[in-house]
Amino acid sequence: LTKGKKHILEHNGFVLVFPDKKYYDIKNGKFGKMDASYTVTGAAFKDGKLTSPEKKYVTKQEEKSESVLSDDFLLCYENVSTSTGEAVVSGYSKKQPKDVTPGTIYKNGCLPNEYKITDSIVQGEDGVWLLKIRLITVINEYDGLFSDFRPGDYVQIENCLKEENNGIFEIESISKSEITFSDKTFTEATESGSVTISRKIPDFSSVCLYENRLWGISENIIYASALGDPFNYYTFKGLSTDSFTVTSNTAQPFTACIAYTNSCMFFKEDGTYKLFGSRPSNFQLIKSFGGGVESDASDSIVATASSVMYKGIGGVYSCFGGVPVCISEKLGAMKMKNACAGSDERRYYIAFDDESGKRRLFVYDIDGALWSVYGETDITAFIHSGGALYTIRKDGIYTFSDEPDKDALWSITLQPLNEGYYGKKAYCRLKLNVKM
Repeated sequence: LTKGKKHILEHNGFVLVFPDKKYYDIKNGKFGKMDASYTVTGAAFKDGKLTSPEKKYVTKQEEKSESVLSDDFLLCYENVSTSTGEAVVSGYSKKQPKDVTPGTIYKNGCLPNEYKITDSIVQGEDGVWLLKIRLITVINEYDGLFSDFRPGDYVQIENCLKEENNGIFEIESISKSEITFSDKTFTEATESGSVTISRKIPDFSSVCLYENRLWGISENIIYASALGDPFNYYTFKGLSTDSFTVTSNTAQPFTACIAYTNSCMFFKEDGTYKLFGSRPSNFQLIKSFGGGVESDASDSIVATASSVMYKGIGGVYSCFGGVPVCISEKLGAMKMKNACAGSDERRYYIAFDDESGKRRLFVYDIDGALWSVYGETDITAFIHSGGALYTIRKDGIYTFSDEPDKDALWSITLQPLNEGYYGKKAYCRLKLNVKM
């Protein structure tokens, strides 16, 4: 994975990672890329088939170090050809290490599709010579061609000179070097140049799951995957299983999304949007005004049993019934940057960087509508699982506990009480004014 903030979720047996567009197949224990792209030279189109040449040989190189004895011989050559898939050499000679120069081709210890080139050679101790080399390996670039595609994928074909063969088409089956689409998809042609076949995934900045689809936002566009399939976003056949996309009527980008009760919610900095429905034909996006999610605070959004809570430009908001209400007035105009949050259904925990750059943790009691200050922290993420709230910190993963801290001692000093006047009365309550 690349460095930076991630959005990770699980859908139908796949752990999906954004914005990297990587996946982990839980059942098969396989890692892979969600998107896939192949560039083919000389592709042939006929009826519903795209056929690629089976072989395209290229070389890859790896820097290595070797040592040889002074009386050993290197099997050296003047020329090498890789056009057949093997390293075919000519101009043979045997050389001792002292006679080898940079750029010498040799085949000691090589497979048929390998050869070595010396970059430098230095005499060491005890009759040992040290060589820095490049190991050159000939590979067939078309081995495993189309292996990341699956039947049912919608792929985009581009760069065909025969224009009618460009477009988005559904794969019916795949063989080693051939993809079959529906009959009469293509106009017969053989392309002399390069053709690209790709399964594209939008560049999502935030994702969530709703109605067995993966939903994501990219700038001011909302995307939904095909039903149950997080790998396809461009299936438009007029079916209930199709993917779905809608563009907002304002240019401001979306900042976050989350599934909540019977709807999916999308946020911009200046407003909230609710999407209702169960299939593309009845999806409806309805805008509500009010504070949305701040651009750098997508990790602060949490759905509790009663509302959706998040960090907006004006503070921390609780959104119930589509109406956001600021709940952080008592905190004043405190700046909260790089916020992340979590909830155990009773409390809303939010960690953020304050004006001085210190990272702090505040907790909001949802039922009591009270804020508590937990102090400085290094929490970077929260996750609620199995009834417990977990946090990620620099030195590990932690959870919060409701068990009392038996090692914490406390005391309180009260004003003197005169029993003379209250001698015949019983205490029923004690009122305290406490300054923390």
